[in-house]
Amino acid sequence: ELRRSIPAAANAKIRIEAEEEENKSVQNGIVSRHSKTYSPAQCERELKALHERYPDQTELSRIGTSVLGQPIWALSFGAAAETAKTRVLVQAGMHGREWINVQIAMAQIEDYLGHAALLRETALVFVPMCNPDGVRIAQEGADWIEDEAARADVQRWIDESGEPYDQWKANGRGVDLNRNFDARWDEQT
Repeated sequence: ELRRSIPAAANAKIRIEAEEEENKSVQNGIVSRHSKTYSPAQCERELKALHERYPDQTELSRIGTSVLGQPIWALSFGAAAETAKTRVLVQAGMHGREWINVQIAMAQIEDYLGHAALLRETALVFVPMCNPDGVRIAQEGADWIEDEAARADVQRWIDESGEPYDQWKANGRGVDLNRNFDARWDEQT
């Protein structure tokens, strides 16, 4: 009876310690987990803060620019890509109106960085907001767009759709990004 209770007590202690560590991480966390909106600016600030907190574990890269001039960021961590047994790309924020998945991806990044030792053989690359233009349009409408012709086009597309701007899913050119990956549809096997 005593032998069975010792492992159970040890497991309970480990579980409690893990929960306490998780609570500390959330309390001292960088990523907003309760924001009513999650903007491209907030995502960028929090990515930079995560990189500052974990400079030896992360690589922050500006991998591109949206059609309306906003930066697109990637944060890499875990095993080095060239030696990793597994490489994983996680992308979020493909549709503007689905900005909540950006916040979830950011929380995942923060949680993984708190347990980086588990990633000895895995390289992770997160692109948490693939469509910053779409996110801003879904949150703010078209008024923020500086280019007059682009602003007029987006407003016209919103008006023609009959949907409110918070249902916007395309980028700043009206392109639904995930329907435009090069899948080599024109090639035959």
